[in-house]
Amino acid sequence: FLATKEMRSIIQADMEFDADYAMLKSSVYDAQLEGLHPSSADIDLLYKCALTYARRCQERCQSQSLLLDQLYTKVFLRRARDQQRARDRQRKEAVKDFLSTSDPLTTKDSDVSEPFELFLESAIAFNLHRYLADKLKVNEDVPASSTKRRFLSFALTLEATRPETMLSLLAFGSDPFLPDGEPRESQKRMEKPWSSERFEVFKKAVEHLERSYHSAPSHTLDSQLEIWAEVLKLLLVRRESVSKKRNEQLAVKTRYLEASKVISRIFYRHPGLNAQLQALMAEKSKSSCRTQ
Repeated sequence: FLATKEMRSIIQADMEFDADYAMLKSSVYDAQLEGLHPSSADIDLLYKCALTYARRCQERCQSQSLLLDQLYTKVFLRRARDQQRARDRQRKEAVKDFLSTSDPLTTKDSDVSEPFELFLESAIAFNLHRYLADKLKVNEDVPASSTKRRFLSFALTLEATRPETMLSLLAFGSDPFLPDGEPRESQKRMEKPWSSERFEVFKKAVEHLERSYHSAPSHTLDSQLEIWAEVLKLLLVRRESVSKKRNEQLAVKTRYLEASKVISRIFYRHPGLNAQLQALMAEKSKSSCRTQ
């Protein structure tokens, strides 16, 4: 009954009780009880419920990192290891059949392949930007830059992705546009010309905004545009080396011109933000035509 909006409003108005936190805690603990849930679908439902209530708690400036860490270690990781062991057993049986022998195979269970990265993808899908920021601040090398680029591309394929999620991925942890293991302190190092992954992410972000512009209610999008502007600025501020090839320079100018038109339409109610973004794109376009 706590799941209904009306009941949450009544309870929170009459006493110091957070119904969303109670449901989050209950979902995390319930999913850990072995033998209580006969099917994996039950655990999957509790897992998604926990992420949903964590997002609701986050809207009131509560990160809930401890409970989400518990969801990862006690539920997600255990489930991933169980699935890996099942795959190993199937592979073992297949090899036995192929060799037509009853000799036992002494194979060890394979390690789960980057389970925390998969869990972070769940956090991205549910827009748990506070949790992402908390985890990315701990170690700038985990996840690696190449994984961060994949996270950014993944986030921009989801229609519900909020700019706060993109901001956490860009502002904290490893720089997604530097080689793996290279610290953020090397910001002065030039990137490759604007054919790099940075432009691809920028282009996808603009395309995501354009889709939202046509589908989302105007008041909803307007409330997010200031943060989206910060995301686009982070994708525009880095210096790149300049290409000497004229055809590459023209391609860069064309790409910026297309993006400029889309941004003008989307930010027309925010002339200050629009002017800032247009100035950054104009600088990028000019620098692409200079020679080294």
